[in-house]
Amino acid sequence: MRLRYTVNSPFARKARVVAHELGMADSIELVSTALRTQDRAFWADNPIAKVPVLVTDEGFSLSDSNVIMEYLNVVHGQGRLLAASGPQRWKDLTLISTADAVVEAAILARSETARPPEQQNKLRIEQEMAKVARGLDAIDKALEDDIPGQPVFGLAGIAVSSALGWLELRFGPELLFNTRPGLGAWWAQAMARPSMQATQPSPDA
Repeated sequence: MRLRYTVNSPFARKARVVAHELGMADSIELVSTALRTQDRAFWADNPIAKVPVLVTDEGFSLSDSNVIMEYLNVVHGQGRLLAASGPQRWKDLTLISTADAVVEAAILARSETARPPEQQNKLRIEQEMAKVARGLDAIDKALEDDIPGQPVFGLAGIAVSSALGWLELRFGPELLFNTRPGLGAWWAQAMARPSMQATQPSPDA
């Protein structure tokens, strides 16, 4: 299999962490991919030109991080990283969606702050960062309700950890943990996992 990624993409990190958690990282070729170049091979794998993209052993391409996570989980992990049914499945899928939405809102806010000050939409920045804060509060509450103080490291935990890693890289730990000590404790335990250590983003990339 071949996985297109960028080192700092929180979405690509989700796929990479799943591979490590399933003990199959060595069976996936990592292809570092530039997103803003004329790359017809990349476009053939994913016409939307976004990462991650997984090209399977059968030769078909999967895009979208959640599709890739579930593919690896079902086909190579016998489904053990996500409940097959029942309330926990829907809680975990909602947590994955919330983690993704937090990152997407933070990306929009960060893109706006990269513009010259006179061109920035201050209201939009405030609105997107308010979404980030509410989303982090919801994640903090969901993790506390499930197993206090312990990282639950199925697909939901992987999605949350990948989101937190990107937010910490781009905004610093204060945004995440100053008012959420429980989330900070959960994150410290998650970061100790070999899968997270092996996929850390780079501040220089």
